Amino acid sequence: MRFKNLFEAQQFERRAYNNLFSTGNPYDSKAHIMLYQKSVELIKKYTKKNYLLLDIGCGDGRLERSLFKYCQRILGIDISEVAIKKAMLKNKVRNVKFLVDSIESFKPKEKFDVVTMLNFIEHVYDLNTVMKKVYKLMKPGGFLIITSRNRDALTWKLSRLFGKKTAIEGGYYTPLNEYNYSQLERILKKQGFLPVSKEGFILGPIGFAGKSEFLTRLIFGAGSLFPDIANYMFVCFQKR
Repeated sequence: MRFKNLFEAQQFERRAYNNLFSTGNPYDSKAHIMLYQKSVELIKKYTKKNYLLLDIGCGDGRLERSLFKYCQRILGIDISEVAIKKAMLKNKVRNVKFLVDSIESFKPKEKFDVVTMLNFIEHVYDLNTVMKKVYKLMKPGGFLIITSRNRDALTWKLSRLFGKKTAIEGGYYTPLNEYNYSQLERILKKQGFLPVSKEGFILGPIGFAGKSEFLTRLIFGAGSLFPDIANYMFVCFQKR
């Protein structure tokens, strides 16, 4: 999708995710839950009890429910009012807060040790501008953790070859942009981030996911062997 300006893009995203979260969680499939669980495992490696964590695009607060014991405080922000309302209902611990806001207009009074963006960057209108701001929000040595679709994924190409629709073509959601590893690394390095780690996950190629848990897990794990062609990427970068 292409929009004339940031406001138009944000209005589209707000409406889309208000609609999606009003009927449930759009990431409740078995494959997406596996992606989320693996992401939590990896994020825990970069958290400490005294850390402040910012979750950008927090949705209904699923990450916060898994990580509140591993950080001093967590703040989740999302442009969807419906998602934040659900997050507040599901998260009752004192060290977790939520805010309806976009990263573009967000003005915190403190800096963060860890920033997470799970399935978020593909919905950003201007990623260079957002990453410049995120860099300023972070403490020196802080970690930026991102999961996102990989535009170079072999499974998307195979799906099309066999006549299967991807999540985008099937109308599940419409991202503003997509990136591969090298593109994302170039954008982040430009802002001063240093690469720490990268992993790949494969979700549901050619319609297998959901039909067999064994196949789903087998295919999912194969992504770690071939991260550059996996359909989801997990990257960690560090502020200088």
